[in-house]
Amino acid sequence: MSVSDTSRVTFQDTDAVVSYAPIIEDPLTGWHTVYEQTTASIGPGGALEGVGTSFHETRVEGATLSFQFYGTSLTLFGAANGSMYTVELDNQPVAPNERDSVLATFDQLISGTHNVKLTVTRPNPTFRFYNATFDSTSPSDLTKVSAYNSDTSLWGFNREWKPQVNHYPSGLNQSVMVTRTVNATAWLTFRGSAVWLYGVRVSDHGAYQIVLDDKTTDFNGKSNYTIPSSLLFFQGGLDTRTSHTLTLRNAADAYLDFEVAYYTTSTEASSSEQSSSPVPMTALSTDGRMETATPQPTDEGNGATNDNPSPNVGAIVGGVLGGIISLLLLIVVYLYFSNRRSLRRVEPTLWMDRYPFALDAALSSRNSTPEPSFRDGSILQPSRALYFPHSESLPPPSPTQSFTTDIQFPPELQHTRQLVVEATRNPPPPAWRRPLPSHLGSSARDSYSTWHPDRAD
Repeated sequence: MSVSDTSRVTFQDTDAVVSYAPIIEDPLTGWHTVYEQTTASIGPGGALEGVGTSFHETRVEGATLSFQFYGTSLTLFGAANGSMYTVELDNQPVAPNERDSVLATFDQLISGTHNVKLTVTRPNPTFRFYNATFDSTSPSDLTKVSAYNSDTSLWGFNREWKPQVNHYPSGLNQSVMVTRTVNATAWLTFRGSAVWLYGVRVSDHGAYQIVLDDKTTDFNGKSNYTIPSSLLFFQGGLDTRTSHTLTLRNAADAYLDFEVAYYTTSTEASSSEQSSSPVPMTALSTDGRMETATPQPTDEGNGATNDNPSPNVGAIVGGVLGGIISLLLLIVVYLYFSNRRSLRRVEPTLWMDRYPFALDAALSSRNSTPEPSFRDGSILQPSRALYFPHSESLPPPSPTQSFTTDIQFPPELQHTRQLVVEATRNPPPPAWRRPLPSHLGSSARDSYSTWHPDRAD
């Protein structure tokens, strides 16, 4: 690390990094924000925008203010107005050392993170706090980099975040990134020694958390006044040789937004990085969402991005199921048409076995000229010749009568005529007249004949 340099940082009384208790906006029951001037209602929150110098005032015994800082010295500014108060530095009481508008001064502190707490023990009648300044050490060769909320190469988002136009003229950016989803997070990965985060405080905002390198701090973004570019978080003394992740999380069912973050980095590193610029209006989509995709964090507790995103499980499962269903459909179609082909092959055989003489008659009648016909002019059909003796429309002929005398057969169909005549005169026996099975013995045949006399020989 190069030679250190000292920079002065100021916490205004309206910055969210300063915590007040009670936080009720009433000087008689808690802390109250006072501005030199106020303007009409402005912005989505509908609160008044303060103009000019501001301070926090209270008349409540036991009211406190506290914050955390990184530095080697600290000065608290305000007006006690004869009130009694105590100051604790890193949980140790110290003498206030009040003079003029200075409430307390601490010098020659060890460079590091410190906690300060001020308690009003006896207001007389009011106690006012203006701001706090401290000196923070950092390497002298650092460059300040702007990380605007539109730069997705630096910022990542999950859940619901929407960019909106910044309605506040005193804002640090042309747009603000807004969410009202509980546990919605935005994270910034950087390499530097210090980081600042700025946003808007309004009456419809609520609690939020900052996670820096796995260390969580709670803050409150609510204010009765509209306070653009309020300091939401600051941390110095970071190691420039390692990468850091700052995660902003919405901790309440209320609005949370931020404008820009700044961080200091070495000159060599900054030359390889591209500083972002204020987001142009064309970067906002018509529905108020970012048009570019953003990475998701690997864990909700830290803001690290996921360099190895998991595969799309839904697409894989859908593809496998679709392939299985397609294969089953192909099998069903194959079995269906195979069964139909088998039936087509079997049907002619069964028909010929049952009516052996009809096929010959049909083929002869199709290939002959002229076709056989009855005297009334109707065409002789093989099936009619087959069923003629058993037709319901005509009475069966007598044993001595030849039904073929009424049918004219051409010379080419004499063979067919002979088959019809023989089939009529000597019909095949019915199934119940078949002889007994030959494999039965004499006793079995007698018993069988007893129960089936119609089958006896």
